[in-house]
Amino acid sequence: MGVLSDERPRSSVLPLWAGAVGWLSLQLVWVLLANGGKYASLVQWDAAWYRDIAEKGYAGANVAFFPAFPLLTRAVMVMGFGAHSAVLVASQLAALFFWFYFLLLLRSLRRMSPAYQFGVPLAFAMLPGAFHLVSGYSEPLFLAMLAGLVYWTHRFFEQAEHSAPTAGRDLVAFGALIVLHAGVLSATRIVGVPLAAYPFILALILRRDVGRAFALSAAGLWGFVAYLMYCHFHFGNWTIYWQANRAGWGVGFDLAPWMQRDFYLHVLPQGNLVEILGRVLTLLTAVGLIFQIRYFRRSDRSYGLALSILALGLLAETVLAKSGMSSMLRYLLPVHLLYFLAIQEQGRWDAVLSRRWVLVALVLLGVFQTVLIIRYCGGGWVS
Repeated sequence: MGVLSDERPRSSVLPLWAGAVGWLSLQLVWVLLANGGKYASLVQWDAAWYRDIAEKGYAGANVAFFPAFPLLTRAVMVMGFGAHSAVLVASQLAALFFWFYFLLLLRSLRRMSPAYQFGVPLAFAMLPGAFHLVSGYSEPLFLAMLAGLVYWTHRFFEQAEHSAPTAGRDLVAFGALIVLHAGVLSATRIVGVPLAAYPFILALILRRDVGRAFALSAAGLWGFVAYLMYCHFHFGNWTIYWQANRAGWGVGFDLAPWMQRDFYLHVLPQGNLVEILGRVLTLLTAVGLIFQIRYFRRSDRSYGLALSILALGLLAETVLAKSGMSSMLRYLLPVHLLYFLAIQEQGRWDAVLSRRWVLVALVLLGVFQTVLIIRYCGGGWVS
């Protein structure tokens, strides 16, 4: 069985770019309407940290933020934007690439009717926390690199099955793109480090090209390693990232948090209404994934996506288990992305979107996200 569907269309990517621009525009309009059109108010919390890093460099507690998104913001500043606007332009530029890769993956995995081509991206845009794709956070860059990594990994293994004269040249190109996306992924957020292993995970499942896939995954850690080296030579301490997180936000790492009572207290709904709803949605996501495990047996590719979903979800919850964070909605966006792709690969979106309760759920999620946008733009912590 091929890693990609034999029915994958080879048409122009121009409609995909047009769709990406459309979805980015719809998201931005939604967010601006929800907060009264105050564009500058989108820079809050982490976005302000990224802005300051891009403008002034690393110093003190801001070493707790990985460098890929500040570097992208700095590149936008070179074009003449001020730091405040540049961080927003950078996130929206990254979101454009995310939507392109998302639509490309949906098309490459399985054919879809026009209704579902609109419905699936709409469902993702409705997810609480998805407004961070345009709010100056690193989420769009992370999601774009993750989607790109999945896409080029699938192309690599598909091409490896061919014996055409150009196969070797294409494998080198696809391998380079895998390393590029994995490297930026690992330099955007700490959870990008285990996700860089996706090519290796898929190779183990397919039982072929394991050596090459391991080399690609290892090379894909270049972004993470580069940041540690920078911390070592600039600050004289390569562990300063973890120290800053622990001192500033109480974020620790525990390999077995489920052995401690605080872990379950963290998962249980608590706090104000927004925080309670955020925890409830987190629990529903976890329960939903457990009940959907049976569908991951239909193909080798689904196994790879499933393992990545579970690993990412567990790592996100593990890292936050001992922190004072009240919500992890935006940390679930990569989990939802992989889950959406798994459903698409299984050809089950027609069954999912045809249920009446799904439409009601999307409307409710949209209302909840509007509340999150208003709260966030007013300076409140939401996710």
